[in-house]
Amino acid sequence: MRWNELGSVLPQAALHQLANTFPSVESFLVSRSKLQGVHGSIQAGGGTHHADASALYDDAAAESVAAACLAPAWRTGLQLQLLLQRDVKLLPIGCLSIDHLLGGGLRQGTLTEWAGETASGKTQLCLLAAANTASMGLHVLYLDTTGSFAPERVLQFAEASAKADACTGNGPAWDEARRDDLAKRVLSHISVLRPATAAALLALLDRLAAALDAGQGQQGPDLGGAQAAAPGQAALMTGPSLLVVDSVSAVLSTILGNNQHTQGTALLMAAGRLLKQLAERNIAVLVSNHVTSAGTSSRAAGGGEGGGMGDRGVNAAVTVGVAGLRPALGEQWRPQPHMRIQLSIDEAHPQLSGMRLATLTASPLQ
Repeated sequence: MRWNELGSVLPQAALHQLANTFPSVESFLVSRSKLQGVHGSIQAGGGTHHADASALYDDAAAESVAAACLAPAWRTGLQLQLLLQRDVKLLPIGCLSIDHLLGGGLRQGTLTEWAGETASGKTQLCLLAAANTASMGLHVLYLDTTGSFAPERVLQFAEASAKADACTGNGPAWDEARRDDLAKRVLSHISVLRPATAAALLALLDRLAAALDAGQGQQGPDLGGAQAAAPGQAALMTGPSLLVVDSVSAVLSTILGNNQHTQGTALLMAAGRLLKQLAERNIAVLVSNHVTSAGTSSRAAGGGEGGGMGDRGVNAAVTVGVAGLRPALGEQWRPQPHMRIQLSIDEAHPQLSGMRLATLTASPLQ
């Protein structure tokens, strides 16, 4: 937790002094806990203080405030349900079968993952989700780690949706004169950044979280780089409605190595934590991932066709794989997404037909 998050509940002088002494709220609490263990005379409310401690804070007020923020008050299941009904929005991606698997679409507050082999449709679904969200006038932040973002493809999706609405009477009649207006309206709501390394991805996610925490919404979060100042950036005032990372494995797999060394695993977990923390700010987070071989026992174990439901609503397919494949990045990454759909090419149909299979392998809802 950053000190600026406590700016509304702690005096500015004390906050400044604490921030200059401790890098985080957690380190302050740990330090104070150690002081209390050694000097039992430290008391709240102006009692006897250790000399070093008194230079940092007047009493235990800062500790109680910080601890309360780190450990928020309990909520009942009914309160959480009402909160979900009131605040959580669904963002349909525009593909009925995928939206059905997801229970209506991408959910704010949820980290969703597409996992699949090359040409299984991961990027196409990311572009479709971005096009549909931007068409609703909501902002999309698209982190393109592979250079595969195609604005013309986004526009194709948006045009197809607009034409379908016109045919069904749910939208105005379509004519070519609307194309330029549609392109301007949709593409201006999508901000694209291209982090090429794991460090760049983590830095972008951390800056976005810090900007949202600090309430720097009036000018939009400062994500750095020339692209961050593109038209439509003002829509980031309260954060994007949809955050897309395509692909997360393209940059994170490079830090793991063959034996998934400790430092790489820590960075992987940090990325998952940052993505979920951003989702908690009423953002729907979507990432794409590659797949790796699940071993020869995968097909015999049941592939992706059903399987019992285990802990956290995870289908057995997430462990044994779908058609002999499972999401990349290893066991440390497996529990990070709240929802996961694994995509595969339908071998029963010619590959050029475009037929794909989508298997829901993780969901807290279904």
